[in-house]
Amino acid sequence: MFGGLPRLIPTRELRDFWHTNRARLNGFIYDLPAGRTTLKRARQRLGFNSRDDISEFWTERIEDLELLSAHEFAATYGVCRVIASSEIASVPSDGGANRSVSQFWSRI
Repeated sequence: MFGGLPRLIPTRELRDFWHTNRARLNGFIYDLPAGRTTLKRARQRLGFNSRDDISEFWTERIEDLELLSAHEFAATYGVCRVIASSEIASVPSDGGANRSVSQFWSRI
């Protein structure tokens, strides 16, 4: 028997899984057989940052936030309709041309 905590080997497949699911807000990225701290540290070593990932997710979809209804956006991107509705309401009418992205999603 070995002492200490089980170790996590950050494989390419794990990195790809985290990249694919980087903006999921339901804890899915931590639904693995390892402790949350271990997973957070591994994500950090691989260059993932939850705040940056979520901000990037919404920023990349700002045009869809302006064009789609909350229901359509939620169905298209697999996010909660209530969260989509909140984000749609936070986009200024000029599409953010005069403000930085961090002003929109600084509360995340």
